[in-house]
Amino acid sequence: MANRYLEIGASNVPSTGKVSFREGMANLIFQIPAMNSNLIPSSVRIVGKVQFFKSSGAAGSSPMAVDERLGVYSCFESLTSRSIRHQQTIENIRHYAHFLSNYLPNTSSVKDNISALSSQLLTFPNWKGFNESVVYSGKPQEFCCPLPCGLLNGTSDIPLSNDMLGGIELVLSLASDNQVIYSLTGKDSALNDAHYEFSDLKLVCEVQDTIPSDVKPVFTYQSISSYYDTINSQNANVSFNLGLSKVRSVVSSFIPSSYLNNRKQNGYSTLMLSNLDDSVANIKKVVWTKGGRLYPKHFELNSVIRDSPEQVLEDPVILKDYVSSIQKFSSNMRNTLSVINTSRDFTPAQTDTDPNDVRTQYTNIPDGGMVFGLGITYDELGGEGSDFRDENWGMNIQSGLTSNNPHSVFIFVNSEQSVFFNQNGIQVVQ
Repeated sequence: MANRYLEIGASNVPSTGKVSFREGMANLIFQIPAMNSNLIPSSVRIVGKVQFFKSSGAAGSSPMAVDERLGVYSCFESLTSRSIRHQQTIENIRHYAHFLSNYLPNTSSVKDNISALSSQLLTFPNWKGFNESVVYSGKPQEFCCPLPCGLLNGTSDIPLSNDMLGGIELVLSLASDNQVIYSLTGKDSALNDAHYEFSDLKLVCEVQDTIPSDVKPVFTYQSISSYYDTINSQNANVSFNLGLSKVRSVVSSFIPSSYLNNRKQNGYSTLMLSNLDDSVANIKKVVWTKGGRLYPKHFELNSVIRDSPEQVLEDPVILKDYVSSIQKFSSNMRNTLSVINTSRDFTPAQTDTDPNDVRTQYTNIPDGGMVFGLGITYDELGGEGSDFRDENWGMNIQSGLTSNNPHSVFIFVNSEQSVFFNQNGIQVVQ
């Protein structure tokens, strides 16, 4: 069986070849056509150029900034994959860049971000170096990025023939300029017209020719489902009816809701809870539930901050669970987590108003910025995960959130799903 390499242009790019949210382009659509071949999922890459402008025709300059941990990913709001022939959605990850804000620091090292990922994704572990080399460069920056998701991170090849999926359509929704670009000074008056622009976009991938009789009538993949909620109390409870049968893990991250789509703040940061006076609202206790019962931990997880309120380091058990929800802790050899970017000794503000406050501003934290989240895994000992079709999933947080400062909670659920093929079409079983 022969392998072939494909280059596929975006099907909705205008004649100018330029794509920007500012000009009304909301989506990038790539269609891999039906053929008697299997798509090798790990080979899929989006290739192109991106440039950042402070105003029409003017190159980016200070105080303009973009999230250094995400690079080009900061421009992607959601990722959807569907069958071209049947128009059945296979996977839909909303808040895609927020998902990657958790995924990337837990699967790549600082050295990765300095070398390979810097050229592929335009990421960099230092905010100033990133802005100088990418945002302020004054010219289009080339990138070649994979699309981390359950479908394309799997090991099973994806059948493209008309009897199977009938081709795959990948849709990347673009994020607004207000969400992507922010001010380093907390003042956005000079950035009212700041925007980003793509050019020379295409999808590259590898396919393997197959004999139709050798293709199985089903393939299984790990899907990412996304949920959103807000919390604004000391005792916050988040609960969802997932409707999923094989949940492997759940990861969540937090950010003040006022930071989203706000050029004064970095809307992609994964921050600890905070009060209006910029004090950290420490999480004192975390409880995971299934149908109202404690699960999978049959006990309440009390943070180290309960007995040591002056402690600046993150609770080790909470941090371990967070890492394991993305990649098993014992096998995680590549991450950017350190005592610097997981410390409570920071201020969730752009400018320090207190001259005696020597804490680091959250946008200036080394090693790619603050890394914080809550996570839990349901297949620590192997198996197929946990069944949440008939029982609600829940997370209860007890914190020091005492002021009226709503926080957005982005929740991502990793579950196993299957696609079945028959003469009537396809069926996605969750």
